[in-house]
Amino acid sequence: MKAIILAAGFGRRLRPLTDRIPKPLIAVAGHPMIAYAMAVLRAAGIRDVLINLHHFGDQIRAALGDGSAYGLSITYSEEDPILDTGGAIKKAEPFLRPGTFVAMNADTIIDLRLADVIAWHRQQRALATMVLRPDPHAARFGVIEIDTSGRIRRFLGRPQTSPSHCAPSCLRASTCSSQTCSTTCSRGASASTRSPIPPCSMRAARCSDTFSRATGASWTPTPGWPRVVASWPAPARLPQRINHIDKSRHRGLSFFSDRRRVGITIVQKSDLRVRKKDPKIALVLAGGAITGAAFKVGGLKALDDFLVNRKTTELDTYVGLSAGAVLAAALAAGISPAEMLKSLDGKSDELTRFRAFDFYSPNVREFVERPIEYVLAVGLFLPGLLGDAVRGAPGVIEDIGKRLRKYLRHPRPALMREVLVPVVEALQNRRLFPSALDYLPSGFFDNSSIERYIRRNFARARLSNDFRLLHRRTKRELYIGAMNLDSAERAIFGHDEDASVTISQAVQASTALPGFYKPARIRGIDYVDGGVRRTANIDVAIEHGADLVICYNPFRPFSNRVRTRFDRATGTYVRDGDALADSGVLTIMNQVFRTLLHSRLQYGLRQYQDDPNFRGDIIVMEPKETDRHFFQLNALAYWERLRAAQLGYVSVSESIEQNYDLIKPILERYGLTMTRREVRQGMGRMRGEDLAEASEVLFREVPRRNLSVA
Repeated sequence: MKAIILAAGFGRRLRPLTDRIPKPLIAVAGHPMIAYAMAVLRAAGIRDVLINLHHFGDQIRAALGDGSAYGLSITYSEEDPILDTGGAIKKAEPFLRPGTFVAMNADTIIDLRLADVIAWHRQQRALATMVLRPDPHAARFGVIEIDTSGRIRRFLGRPQTSPSHCAPSCLRASTCSSQTCSTTCSRGASASTRSPIPPCSMRAARCSDTFSRATGASWTPTPGWPRVVASWPAPARLPQRINHIDKSRHRGLSFFSDRRRVGITIVQKSDLRVRKKDPKIALVLAGGAITGAAFKVGGLKALDDFLVNRKTTELDTYVGLSAGAVLAAALAAGISPAEMLKSLDGKSDELTRFRAFDFYSPNVREFVERPIEYVLAVGLFLPGLLGDAVRGAPGVIEDIGKRLRKYLRHPRPALMREVLVPVVEALQNRRLFPSALDYLPSGFFDNSSIERYIRRNFARARLSNDFRLLHRRTKRELYIGAMNLDSAERAIFGHDEDASVTISQAVQASTALPGFYKPARIRGIDYVDGGVRRTANIDVAIEHGADLVICYNPFRPFSNRVRTRFDRATGTYVRDGDALADSGVLTIMNQVFRTLLHSRLQYGLRQYQDDPNFRGDIIVMEPKETDRHFFQLNALAYWERLRAAQLGYVSVSESIEQNYDLIKPILERYGLTMTRREVRQGMGRMRGEDLAEASEVLFREVPRRNLSVA
């Protein structure tokens, strides 16, 4: 059996909420409304579902994916213009055929045992069955007249008075054959209340008294009518991931935030009704190069402004890799996001200015030495080859001498060949001609300048550059990830992990982006960027006892909505919009790189969602998928650092503001209080193009207040 969920409507009665998000994705009791309809269908054993889309349809598609995460197989039907109920079902006719199908509204929440309704429909042999409920205020919604046998007599619309023999509709959910589908829509009906199905051929099934009590209506089921009771999981038992998850693979409920805003993913496995005693809170920071790091610092400044009683420098565990390692080290040492932002502009009292040379320090030594080494290798190749032959095969010289004397006595081509063969064989197995590729520099730049910057600023601020000593002094844990180039294994530095290197050296190892920086050789081991192995080391935080993980990943693929259509006049396909490939190989690589990092992170989140042993919570902040400005920023563009920080602040501020009611109870469970006041005061100044005005908000320190969660 198949089903159609009607989700294309504008939801005008819920404006202004539906000006930003489709009604089916608005959360009720922590879950999007459409999830309840999907749960009813799934409980009835229905797996093939079609969802029609129009108003913010791409958000619904992105949130639900192909439905595999929910035990369903979802097909989408795009409508432009919107077709209303009858037109939607008519368009879906090829999908719904053959057999019985179910039509449900995406915004209906009901404790319905749909399998009983389907069985009753078949028993009655009705052309269509509509589920109804009694309501003393039926005239407000629409009244349907039924007779004593349950046949629908008339659709009365909204009369002035509700006749006693009418049962108003609670759910436009019907089950009927594919033949009915064709009949229903063949006359152009655009709404179920104008359905051309003869009323006498339709049956009415009532909802349970359980639902009636919930709505305040009193009703005793009529004998012979199916007693429909709740049989699907209550919201508390449903998988509890809220907000955007990967478009196809992840399980749990998804609630996609406004496409114009940053995405927040929540893997929520704990019981929010119980306050966590002595919680351990971790901040995990992924990579991002210079603009991604600045974007994260701006976002962390926004998060800092939301937090009241504990700031981002007062958490328990910090985990960083690549550019995130720089920020994690600073936060663990007590350096605030505002102070880091000041250092980008040279206005910090605690840190020296992070100069362009600190980021772009040329790999001068290798660019000078490698060409010289190559020239020497080529020049010494032939002498070395002959020397190897002489040292390695003394008998060859005597053999060649005999063959040469023979050739001189009887010079013939065949004898010359006998002379050359042992020579070639002796030389061939000794050494290869030097390849220029083997002498290329291992990177354009040298990130030892980043190590020096951190080491000198830690010393200047009298902060410990030792993992163990920092932990003893601050009681905060710091973990930095890198990759051992030779073994390809992940390396984790920390007070109870590998503490043989300093914090600044660990940051150097973690930020050695392959190709851009040469590998960081520390204590004889070559390390490269930690992002090569993992997008974000969330597992490190959880393995070290974190109950709540707040993760920030700046790399997310750009959703470039390009429509392709066939132009009959020219006989070719044309695009409405610019394709990414038209912008060249760098844009292509940017998209591919972001997709790889983002998909790895989403896969890791799914593992924690499905892990029954994980009972904590994870909040992941990422850029908005349609943020063209941030996507077009060069990740290695030092000069765009303040602009990236401004974008990060605005994105996180808007995202938390929109999802405030979802995030606040999670943070409160772990003793974190929030306020919107500080962020709202600064957002007006942040939206403009004036970086000087935006900088005032970014550089402002919002003090901590001693409040606690009851």
